[in-house]
Amino acid sequence: MSALELVSHRVSDIRFGDTTRVSNGVLVVSKAELAGFLDRDPRIPDLALHIALPGDSTRINGILDVIEPRTKDPDSPRTTFPGIGTDPVPTGVGRTHAVRGITVMPVGRIPDGCETFVQEDSLVDMAGPGARYSPFSSGPHLVVEFADVPRGSDGDHVAPRRLAVVRIARFLAARAAETDSGDVEIYSRHDPGHDGRGGSAHGVSGRDPIRVAYVCSLISEGPLHDTLLYGRSTESLRPRWITVPELVDGALVSSDFHFSCQRTPTVLYQRNPVVEAIRDRPVLALDGVILTLRYGSHVEKRQAAARIVEMLVERKIEGVVTHPAVGGNAHIDALNIVEECERAGIGTALILQEMAGDHGGDPGLVDSAPEADLMVSTGNRDQLVDLPEVMHTLGPDRLRDGTPTKGPLSLSLRPYLGSTTQVGAHHMTTSDA
Repeated sequence: MSALELVSHRVSDIRFGDTTRVSNGVLVVSKAELAGFLDRDPRIPDLALHIALPGDSTRINGILDVIEPRTKDPDSPRTTFPGIGTDPVPTGVGRTHAVRGITVMPVGRIPDGCETFVQEDSLVDMAGPGARYSPFSSGPHLVVEFADVPRGSDGDHVAPRRLAVVRIARFLAARAAETDSGDVEIYSRHDPGHDGRGGSAHGVSGRDPIRVAYVCSLISEGPLHDTLLYGRSTESLRPRWITVPELVDGALVSSDFHFSCQRTPTVLYQRNPVVEAIRDRPVLALDGVILTLRYGSHVEKRQAAARIVEMLVERKIEGVVTHPAVGGNAHIDALNIVEECERAGIGTALILQEMAGDHGGDPGLVDSAPEADLMVSTGNRDQLVDLPEVMHTLGPDRLRDGTPTKGPLSLSLRPYLGSTTQVGAHHMTTSDA
C-alpha cells in the first residue's frame, strides 16, 4: 500500500475504570491493565496517572511532551513512532489507529546536567484566564506523572520516560481499535493531483491545484533541545523530503524542553496545523514536507536555503509555507528561505513569533527581507500575563525560581506551552488594528 489509512477513534472524555476501552465517545483507562503492561519493561521508571479535563481549576507544570495515542493495525507493516523502542524502519504506510480528542501528557522534572540547555517551566491552565494562552487547555489529557529523579543521578533520564509515554500511546490506541470502528482518512505519499483525502481537486476554474510544499524547520541543539527523526537526533540533518504519511505516523518526536511557548510537541507533528490547513483547501495540493534546521553559521544558512529551493524547483513547486524552528537566530534561516524562494518565483507564506519585549515596543524580529511580504505573527512571547491561584496542580509544585506552581503568578508567555508556537496551533489571532 502506497498510502496511509488513519482510523480516528473520536473521544471527548477520559475516565478510569476496570477495562481500557472506548465506549460512547469516552476513553476508559484501567490503571491496573496499564501498570501490568508497563511492568514488562524494566527500562520504564515509576509513574502515576491522572486525568485533566477542560474547566478543571488545574495547573499542569513540567510538561515534557504531548502525544496523541497511535498504533498500527496488527495486519499493517511497520510501527508508529519508529525508533522509539523499535527499529528505526520508515513508516507512513498501512493502517494506523488514533485516539482523537485526547492526549497523553507526560510531566516531571529532569535533573540539570552538563547541557547548554536545561528544562524550562512548562505550564497549561485547564480553566480561567490562563486557559486562553495554550492550545492544550481545550481537550482532556491523561497526565503521566513521573517520580522525581534524585539530585545528582547519572544516566539518560529522558529516553526511559519517552519510551513509557510512547508505549502508553500505542496501548491506548490498540484498545480503542478493539471497541470502536472509527473514521478513516487517507494520507497519500505523493499525490499532487488530489487534495489528500481521496477526492479530485479540479474544482476551481477547472485548473489543476496549486502545488505547494511545507518547509518545516526543526531544532537540534543537544538532548534537551532536540527533535528526533526515526528515534535519532537531527543534529546532522541537511534539508530533506519527508512524506506527509511519515509525519502523521510519528516519524518526528519532540525532545525539546526549552522555552515552552515556541516548542512543537509531538502531537503538533502528528496533527500538524500547517499540513491540515493545506489539505482543507481543494485549490492546493500538498506535495510533501521538507525538513531543515536552525543552522549555526551564515554560510550553512545560505547553503540550506539554496538547497531547499533546488529541491522545490525539481518538483515544480509553486508555493511554500514555512516558519522558524525557534526564535532569534532562527529568524535568519527563515528569511533566507523566503528570499531564495521568492527570487525563484515560488510564493512564500511565513509564520513566526515575535520577541517584542513585555510592552511590545522592541523590534520583535532579528532579521528582515523585502521579499517577506506575507507573514503571520503567532504573538509576542514576552507578553506579560497575570494568572490567579488554582485549586489543583499536577507535576512539579514549584517553578524553577521557587515560586509555587499553584499561584498566583505573573510571568511572560514563555512558560505557557504552545502559546506562540510557530506551527499555528494556538488560541491567539493576528489583528491589523
